[in-house]
Amino acid sequence: MKFFAVFAALIAVACAGKTWTLEDLSKHIDDPYTDPTLKLYLTEALDHMVENLYNGNQIEYVTVEIPASSSVSMTLNQLSEILQSPYKDEALRPYYEATLDKIMQDLYSGKPEAVASVVLPAMEIYHYSLNELSEATQDPSTSAEYQPYLDNALDKFMDILYAGEQMESMAIALPVASSETSAPNPIVPAGPLVQIIVNVKQQA
Repeated sequence: MKFFAVFAALIAVACAGKTWTLEDLSKHIDDPYTDPTLKLYLTEALDHMVENLYNGNQIEYVTVEIPASSSVSMTLNQLSEILQSPYKDEALRPYYEATLDKIMQDLYSGKPEAVASVVLPAMEIYHYSLNELSEATQDPSTSAEYQPYLDNALDKFMDILYAGEQMESMAIALPVASSETSAPNPIVPAGPLVQIIVNVKQQA
C-alpha cells in the first residue's frame, strides 16, 4: 500500500500563484527561464500528479514546496552557469553562492569535490503573471520579507518581455511564511486549503 501526500485545493476560487494545475507544471518545466532547481521540484510534483491521475485519483491542483534542509547536488560548472544566468531564482541565490564558496575553499585546500550539495530551507514555489507581480510589489500589505524577491522577479519578467520573448507567468520561490508574515497578494486563498492523503492500493 502506497501513500502520496497531495495538496488538493478545495477552495471557492482557485488561489492565483500557489496552486498548480497539470498545465501550469508542464508549462513552467519547459520554460527556459525557470530556475533549474525549481524545475526539479515542479517535475517531482508533476510525476506525483500524473501517477495519481493514472490510478484514478482526480486531482485538479497541487501545491509545490521545497522541504526544509533538502538538498540538490550540483557540479562546479552547474553552479557557475546558474550564478551567471540573469534568470536564477533570487531566493535561491544565497544558497548557490554559499555552496560555490565551499567548493572553492575545498579546491584551495587540496580537497576538490566533483559534486556538492546545495542545502535549501523550507520554501514554497509560486507562479505569477505580470499583472499579479505588479500588484504584489505595489501592495502596501506585502511583507518586507517578500518584497525583494517579488521586485527581482518583476524586473526579470520585464527584461524578458523587452527582449521580445513571450511569457505568461514566472515561477519563483518564496520563504515559507512565518506566523507573523502573511503571503503577498494576490495569492491569499478565498477558502481553506486542505491536505488530502491519497491512499493508493498497489495491485500485485
